[in-house]
Amino acid sequence: MKQLIKKVKQISMLLLVISFIGCENDDVLLPEVISSFTYTINADTGTVTFINTSVNARNYFWTFGDGTSSTDINPIKTYSTGEYKVTLKAINVAGASDTSEDIIVISDVGAPVITLIGSATINIAIGGTFTDPGATAADDEDGDITANIVVGGDAVDVNTAGTYIITYNVSDAAGNAATQRTRTVIVNEADPCVADTAQSFAASSFNISFKTDPGTTETVGETDKLLLGEVGYEYLDNPDFDNAVNSSCKVAKIDKAAGANYANVQIFTADKFNLTDNAGFKLKIFSPNVGTKVLFKLEDTNNGGINNQVSQLTTIANGWEELTFDFPESDTNKFDRIIIFFGFEQGDALTIHFDELKTYTRTGGGGGGDCPAPPAGELLSNGDFEAGESCWQFFAGTSISTTVNNGGSNSAEMQGATGVAVNFKQERFAIGVVQPNTSYTVSFDIIADGPFGDGGVFKAFAFSEGADGGSVPATLHTLTDSTTSLATTWETKTYTFTTAANANQVEGGISFLLEIVNSSAKLNVDNVVIKKTP
Repeated sequence: MKQLIKKVKQISMLLLVISFIGCENDDVLLPEVISSFTYTINADTGTVTFINTSVNARNYFWTFGDGTSSTDINPIKTYSTGEYKVTLKAINVAGASDTSEDIIVISDVGAPVITLIGSATINIAIGGTFTDPGATAADDEDGDITANIVVGGDAVDVNTAGTYIITYNVSDAAGNAATQRTRTVIVNEADPCVADTAQSFAASSFNISFKTDPGTTETVGETDKLLLGEVGYEYLDNPDFDNAVNSSCKVAKIDKAAGANYANVQIFTADKFNLTDNAGFKLKIFSPNVGTKVLFKLEDTNNGGINNQVSQLTTIANGWEELTFDFPESDTNKFDRIIIFFGFEQGDALTIHFDELKTYTRTGGGGGGDCPAPPAGELLSNGDFEAGESCWQFFAGTSISTTVNNGGSNSAEMQGATGVAVNFKQERFAIGVVQPNTSYTVSFDIIADGPFGDGGVFKAFAFSEGADGGSVPATLHTLTDSTTSLATTWETKTYTFTTAANANQVEGGISFLLEIVNSSAKLNVDNVVIKKTP
């Protein structure tokens, strides 16, 4: 029996040895691992598609030469311009491996970018003059390649009415072509622009309309009223007079160089501005960009330390809009110098057109023309808009409509836009009339041209105004501030609010504002009435 057990143990040891020998010989018996790959390059994007041609392997490890890696069989990789060493390690189930490598060369793949100088659409009168403002071009690899721009398309004939298309094309040294840019030049049969009839540098009637060229110190000396801090000033034809904001024939232009903190205009008056009657200044501007910062500064000529400033951002690209710069009544008779900084603290090169720099009245917030007295028993003036913009402040996207109304001839129109707020207001009225802690009723007629849209908000506000320029802030009365269902037929909205409790909180009167936010709807408003609640 002992001998039998001994023989079993011997047989078991023999089988164990055979098993180990078999394991040691597995690698020898497996086919040799061979690592290899090919690839294709998209010359337009720098994207490389790797094709794994390795044999007898199960796992793969790629390094792409830019610090990244992958374990995919056939990875896809996008490179920037340059030279890269790519390696592929192929591995079998037993851990045996082989490595292959190749050098990937990515040529310049980024296309240059063309930027138009000035407006993409230019209107000129037949028989007028046209000088192509041109364009600039920049490339990631080649830098400034403006000199390589090829201008083509139509030759503009200023003596023949019509629409002319100018094209701009450029390619970089690697042959990458920029997206073509075009400019439309419209030669009009008749001159549709409106010649300015008045211009004044007096503080009491301030209105620089560019009826004539005010000149600069660079051209006519220090005695002139208009001083340009930069030499890029021009007095020229309005590049776009076929619009509702600025149809003037003549405007001003100023260029801001790339990297400069601003381009500025300085204007002096013989007397100081009366801001008791005037709430501030309006300026029409044509910027190539949304978000161009315009800093409006008032100074005492004899003491620059006495100053105040207000800034606004443009909301329209390549189109005219009117910016408003409000100043407190406490600034009255302090300032006789205006400095306007265009593109303030923004590094990009800019070509800015501007026009119609003027004061506007505090009562009713300006808007042109005399502000009529409110109807008997009412607080707000020109609520039916029959006197046009008088008494109201109209901002970008708002205007007077002469085709839509609910009685009379006019209404106020708001053309909304997704992602922005569009509004108009009447500011600081009923001074000395409105009472504190008193209920007032607001009513107006409104109509929507089509659906208001998801996410759109219609807002109506009144403000109890503290003394202008004082330490008492306005008290907000929110009439509606929510998504509102607006009918496509005229309807009347009615709200009530109670003025602030203390007398000093209503010394500046009442302000009223209507606004649409994040909606592309067009709204018309008519017959606005604000009066004491019965």
